[in-house]
Amino acid sequence: MSLRFRIIFASACAVLAALLGLSYADAVKAEAQQERNEAIARYGGDVVSVAVANRQLKAGDVIQEGDVTSRDWVLDLVPEGAITSTDDLVGKKLSAPVAKNGVLTDACFQKSGQTMAVPDGLVGISIPVSDKLGISADTAQGTKLVAYEVGKGGSEQIGDSVVLLSSLAQTAEGENPESISLAVKGADVDRILSASAAGTLSFVLPANGANAKDLGSTKVSKDPVQSTAPAEVTGSGGESAKQDDADKSKQTTTNATSQSSQAAQTANGSGNTGTTEEEKK
Repeated sequence: MSLRFRIIFASACAVLAALLGLSYADAVKAEAQQERNEAIARYGGDVVSVAVANRQLKAGDVIQEGDVTSRDWVLDLVPEGAITSTDDLVGKKLSAPVAKNGVLTDACFQKSGQTMAVPDGLVGISIPVSDKLGISADTAQGTKLVAYEVGKGGSEQIGDSVVLLSSLAQTAEGENPESISLAVKGADVDRILSASAAGTLSFVLPANGANAKDLGSTKVSKDPVQSTAPAEVTGSGGESAKQDDADKSKQTTTNATSQSSQAAQTANGSGNTGTTEEEKK
């Protein structure tokens, strides 16, 4: 068998293997498409192309090429406001997180000033944005928070049913919000607004299922440190200690009186001696 024949035979085998591989890939793709078409048919048959996230996207992320793709979606299952084209999405900033394989909607790119409706039983307030609030840009609208007033004396919980109505993320126009909207209990409005004005307001994000009442507060005593005196001892031992103190005081008084008497006698003696000598003269 000549070398030329071997080369031709090997090349033919390689081409055949490549063709078989492509044929298998096409068969798998056709089978998957058939299964998809059957699934779509079960849901009604009508489909539409929508923009879908290829990875987990957070609020504040800027859409890059490869982050989104177009996929066919059952029309009846398409969420309201779904974006049907990916052409204008690159470069836009999300105001809400999107899960992998999730459909992107207009709500993911809300403009400045758009807020959620105030839930029943709560009232809406607006406070200025500051670094002390503890709310990150990727915190989604509708997130439940717990409000605290933080000072030198500790922290105190002042609101346990706070709902974030607006996002801190930059808008698609690149604007940073100057204020945020919150839904709070009517009884908590005064304290939350006062803490915001004083710059002592901060929020925490409780875990799912956590009870805000279990978070508690931390109070530091503001009373000055007082010098401590020995406590008065009571009982038989105390009575004995009191008696000893009384005896010592009495003994000290007696000694002082005795010394005073001796000094007086000495002075009188000196005076008498002087008088006698004068009489003798």
